[in-house]
Order: sequence, then C-alpha cells, then structure tokens
Amino acid sequence: MPDRKPTLTDRIVTDLATVRWPEPAEIRAEARRRTRRQVAGAAAVLLLVVGTSAVVFGPAARPGPHRVDASVAGPSPHVEIPMEALLQPADLNQRSDPPLTQAGLGELVQVDTGALAACRQAQGLPVGWETSLWSRSQTMPRNRPDGYDVLVSQDVYRVEPQVAVRFFATLDGLVASCTNWRSVGPIRWQGEMVTRSLVHSYALIDRNFTGDESALLRHTISERRNEATGEPLGEPSSIDLAVVRVGDLVTVINPDPATTTQDELRRLGRTAAARLCVAANPVRYVIRPAGQTAPLTAC
Repeated sequence: MPDRKPTLTDRIVTDLATVRWPEPAEIRAEARRRTRRQVAGAAAVLLLVVGTSAVVFGPAARPGPHRVDASVAGPSPHVEIPMEALLQPADLNQRSDPPLTQAGLGELVQVDTGALAACRQAQGLPVGWETSLWSRSQTMPRNRPDGYDVLVSQDVYRVEPQVAVRFFATLDGLVASCTNWRSVGPIRWQGEMVTRSLVHSYALIDRNFTGDESALLRHTISERRNEATGEPLGEPSSIDLAVVRVGDLVTVINPDPATTTQDELRRLGRTAAARLCVAANPVRYVIRPAGQTAPLTAC
C-alpha cells in the first residue's frame, strides 16, 4: 500500500499549524519587554540563514553492494509532525526563550553545514538529496543583555520507509571522503582581501546510542592562516551535531558548541528519540544492510 501523499487540504492544515497563538502571559511579557519584537525578528532571520546554508545528502551516495528495502508496519496513522514530537524548552540545561518554529512539505533532508558539500564537489563526487514528506523545524534562542544566541536548532523530517533505512547507510561514505580536506579561498581580513587556507575534517564519533539509528557527526576546522604570509586568521574550532531516527522520522540536532558538551548532546539525542515516539510510524525491515545493529528504539 503506497504512503499517502500530502493533499491541498494537508498543506492548508500545515500552514495553519505553524501559526503560534500566544498565551495571555506571553502577551503581558511582550508589553514588559519592548525588545522582544526585535529579538524575535533577528532570530527568525538567523533561522532562515541557517536553513539556507545546510548541505543535503541522498541517493547519489547510496552504497552499491547493499540492497535495502523496508515498508511501514501496518497503516500509517501519523502524517503531520506535531510540536510534541520536538524537543521542548524544559529539555535544555539552560533557560531559553519561546521557540521559533516552522513546518514544511517536500523539504530536503538537511545535515551539517555547506562545507561537506563543497568538499565532495571539489573532489568531483556527487552530492544528491533525499526529499521528505513532511518536516518541522525550530530554533530555541536565548536573549541576553548584550544580544542573543541560539541554544539549539532542530529539524524533524518524515520520510519514505526506504529513505528511513537508507539514510544512515550513506553517512559513512559521505564522511569518509572529507576526513582531511584543505580549503583555500579569498576572504576580507582587516579591510583587505587575503587568501585564507584551512583544513576541514569530518568524522562520525559515535553510532547507535539511541533511537532505531543514531550518529554523532563532528566537523573540525583547523587554524585559519594567510596563505601568503602564514599569519593566523582564526583559532581552531569544532562543531558536533546529532542525527537520530525513530521509525520514519529523522531529526538533526544542532546545539550551541560553546554551551553543549558531547555527553549533553547525547542526552538531547536520547530525549529527542523519546519525543519522536508520539509521531513516528514504525518501519519494518525487509532486507537490512550488512552489519547493521539491532534497533535501539526508545519507544
């Protein structure tokens, strides 16, 4: 039985679901804090920028030797993704402002930043994409006296059963080609254009710690240097993110690297897996990839 595709009615329902009606307490808080509107507007712009800078993966990197098939076990009662399936402010180890959310249909499944796509393209490797059926995203900002930051952003995608099983089978191949990629290009530094060089490194540092499948992906950036003079242009840095699947739902969690440890990110991944249970349709494996471990689902 084929999966139900979104109809025009579904699209209208999804658009309406993105409207967040404030509670009376929030309206009163708005009146007391005149800066809220500017903060929310700036954070919404940041959410748009983050969404447009992500890299997407998919069928082009599918491992050839492994045939994977899957089907939904029984009917699919869950379609649209409710807010209850996402992380909640109480799940964080720091206090956040109300989340900024949006829903979508037919969005691309996005993981990590654009550097991984640029790395593969520089090597002549294809970068494809998978398309989700439904999606919901959120950003949890934190207002501070000197501005605001984003504590965590999260995307949840409902995908076809075949995509759900195939998705994690592609990660190793995608990352393996970019374990030590040197990038050279022009940037503006102290009012002048210089040629900057740095090394990007990607690694899967943990697998299957929660959900049906899961992974921690680390993106490390070496010290940036002026290619001509060797002068340092920036300190080394690293960013970890979590990818978790429960049934036909895949979520990507991007925390603030300055405030989130690796253990805290694993905890957020486990919490996210438990919350996905309320909206996930179970996926039944027909043929599983070689070496795949048994599901660890939190449901």
